[in-house]
Amino acid sequence: MSGRVLGTKIRRLLALTVAGAAVLASGEARTQASQPKPDKAHPLWEMDLHRFGYEQVRQSNSYRPRFYALDFTANDRLAWAWLTYDGPPTAAQKKYAGFPQPEPAHLHVLILDARTGRKLALHAWPTQSLPVCFFGIGGGKFLTCAGGKLGLFSPSLAVLREQDLPTPDSLTSLHIGISPTRQTLLISYSQRGLDRVELVDTNTLAVTASWTEGGSLTFYGVADRWLVETWGVPPQPCIRPIGGACKPHRPLGLDTEMLGPMRLVTNVANDNTLVLEAGRKMVITTPEGTPLLDVSLPKNRSFGELVASSRGDRFAVMENRRRGLTIEALDMYAFGSNDRVVVYSIPCLRAIYTVKVKGTSPWTPWVIHENRTALSPDGTLLAIESDSALKVYALPPANTFRH
Repeated sequence: MSGRVLGTKIRRLLALTVAGAAVLASGEARTQASQPKPDKAHPLWEMDLHRFGYEQVRQSNSYRPRFYALDFTANDRLAWAWLTYDGPPTAAQKKYAGFPQPEPAHLHVLILDARTGRKLALHAWPTQSLPVCFFGIGGGKFLTCAGGKLGLFSPSLAVLREQDLPTPDSLTSLHIGISPTRQTLLISYSQRGLDRVELVDTNTLAVTASWTEGGSLTFYGVADRWLVETWGVPPQPCIRPIGGACKPHRPLGLDTEMLGPMRLVTNVANDNTLVLEAGRKMVITTPEGTPLLDVSLPKNRSFGELVASSRGDRFAVMENRRRGLTIEALDMYAFGSNDRVVVYSIPCLRAIYTVKVKGTSPWTPWVIHENRTALSPDGTLLAIESDSALKVYALPPANTFRH
């Protein structure tokens, strides 16, 4: 693992962070020899979510949309949200091979004390199964998409504001995302053959920017000042400042291998940082394209889902390990199975914490294990939901790491 500082431009950018000050002082890029070993400390608490009525839906029922969300609504409040259907699937729904159709359902939201696991609130709202979303936005407040409306809720689950969601040409064209700071909501959809984009202030639900353009847009992420889209053929990431034109994002010195079609995943860690993943390679860059840190995993590993703290100084990424045999004649292939969650500090430009998780096994009885993660806004707590078991870990404080 290595961090690279290139030119005076990155010197000015990194001067905004503690990490930048350290690099400027030494004039050399820092190297982390290895990631921290998996932490053996017990979680602060753990619980079985079944006690609150949650029932895990297996992938064998994938003809019906599944929805689960794990998120912090404040430093001391953790939310688990899930969808249940009001009735069993019909025979026609089981046979339907196209895009799932909306069905009567309920969105459940459980609020827990993040440091003790004590239940603070539990409620359910009637909704259609599509579209559904849940985002914690800080201060105990959260946003939901349910029943065709965007709703803003108080810590006590009271409705503060509601707004109708746009009506797209089809539900397949509707995309909803949120910035790492949780201040900006992105809603993109197709309408009358054009792509419509709206940016919404999460505290007021007011539209702060909107535009329409031709073509088919795919968004990788949203910050408060810019968006990450795809561009060209084959599709490549580009940065679009709010109110500006889209520019291709090709970080300086980045392997051309990472820029191959359909291999690149771009995540927004904060308003000044992107994280690009391609298989077993990960690069942290600025929006201007300057690499800050690159990480390479062994050949049998790859990067997966990423979540960031809303304060913007830490993110957690899933690492997968290839398991199983590859025998093409038998249509059998090894696959990436969740192996561990690694937390990175952006100011320190290094991994600071690792937790092992249980991944899907390629051997009988082929039990599927799913893991979901969330970081508290201040980056001090890591939550992991795995097979209906919820655990919360305390992360090292920022002053633990010296440059």
